[in-house]
Amino acid sequence: MDTQTLMKEIAFSNFVPPADLCTSYRIALQAMENLEADLLRHIHLDNEALFPQALAWVQTI
Repeated sequence: MDTQTLMKEIAFSNFVPPADLCTSYRIALQAMENLEADLLRHIHLDNEALFPQALAWVQTI
């Protein structure tokens, strides 16, 4: 299973915990939500900026 699929499964509930959950669980869900956002930013940066620049550089050598 790839990372993006796993994050989608974790985020299935949109990171909204049931009302009766403890604070620790809520903090863990918030951390996972932040991780997902950061991961998606990095994937976008890799795909749209870094990889194309690296490929262009390789073609010049």
